[in-house]
Amino acid sequence: MLLGIPWTEWLGYAASLVVAISLLMKSLIRLRWINLAGSALFAVYGFLIGAYPVGGFNVAIILINIIYLVRIYRTTESFELLVVQPHDTYLPRFLMHHSADIAKFFPGFDIAAFLHQEDLIRTTEEISLPPVRRVAFYILRDLVTVGLFIGSIDEAGNLTIELDYVIPAYRDFKPGEFLFTACRDKWRALGASTLVASANGNQHAAYLARMGFTPVGDRFERNLSKS
Repeated sequence: MLLGIPWTEWLGYAASLVVAISLLMKSLIRLRWINLAGSALFAVYGFLIGAYPVGGFNVAIILINIIYLVRIYRTTESFELLVVQPHDTYLPRFLMHHSADIAKFFPGFDIAAFLHQEDLIRTTEEISLPPVRRVAFYILRDLVTVGLFIGSIDEAGNLTIELDYVIPAYRDFKPGEFLFTACRDKWRALGASTLVASANGNQHAAYLARMGFTPVGDRFERNLSKS
């Protein structure tokens, strides 16, 4: 008993809190996992206090969450990159719509300055390339635009990542794995030998480490010659 309240009642409060938190998740996968945890706590709580309908109902919710999670993880999704063409009218709309979220994860990326640059995006088909060229791609997931990748390639073969943004509902590492593993040959074909990124906080650093980047000084790198 804590503060005069039985521990089983605290368990019920904890279960309610976890379920409430799950409903705040923008990512469907996170929602399912956290909701599963909350339902498990509620099931234990229900059985402990003898409220068997509560326990049984939450066991059913656990099973439903498991079924949907298995479906999500087993589903084969189609990823592809779509080149952002010069004077693309969708680009500023995408950037401005997600500007607040982008600023949170990429505080150094100045959207207004970026959109006002001349010769903004160069296509992959160009033959004559400048010493430093910028490339930009929409990240498509089953033909849904889920993110935007922008980077600059220099003469040394460094592809410096300026923006690697994915909208909240699709942040489950799959877009990153597609970008940095499945697209390795694409980056090499564009003349890049090393991916270079700067970490914006501990969470971003952990993401880059998971994507195969290693810290080198004050930045992270991934050698494209390695798997």
